[in-house]
Amino acid sequence: MVSESSNNMDRIAGEVSERVHCSNNSVSDLSSLTEELAATMTQIGSDASHINDNASSVNKDVVVIADRSEEINGYSVEMKKHAEILRPKFEAILQVMDQELSGLDIASWTKPNGGYFISFDAMEGCAKKIVAKAKEAGLTMTGAGATYPYHNDPQDSNIRIAPSFPTPEELEIAGQVFVLSVKLVSVDKILESK
Repeated sequence: MVSESSNNMDRIAGEVSERVHCSNNSVSDLSSLTEELAATMTQIGSDASHINDNASSVNKDVVVIADRSEEINGYSVEMKKHAEILRPKFEAILQVMDQELSGLDIASWTKPNGGYFISFDAMEGCAKKIVAKAKEAGLTMTGAGATYPYHNDPQDSNIRIAPSFPTPEELEIAGQVFVLSVKLVSVDKILESK
């Protein structure tokens, strides 16, 4: 806006200068040009005021962004602390599953780099039985198929493991109970199919 007003002012100033140099122009012509120049200068002042108002608004936005950035950085620090608490818990259960179940071709599982769950996939038709077998041994787990709508896993194979509450030491024991339950139910499933 200011550049447009400034261009108008330059144009009018050029016309004034041209008309002043021509001797046959009347005073009324110069008067109308002076009025037009004054109006343009008023517009420039208004535009400059508008720009200052916008700059003030932008400065407020920058302050808000800076405040939010500090808030986000604060969350980031807290989330890193939270990750330090959760990491050993995930490592404990993953270590037991890796040692006891890897290579048996009876299950697969995720090794998440974040989040609160490990997704465990047992042999088809075994998830509910594994959770029930673990419960018989005193281990309470998230219900089989919890990741599916209405907890209805059509394959009955998915178990969501949430190792965030127990201590790493408790998870080592819980992990042993869990993998033993997986092995027992899987053996039964293999024997049924023969």
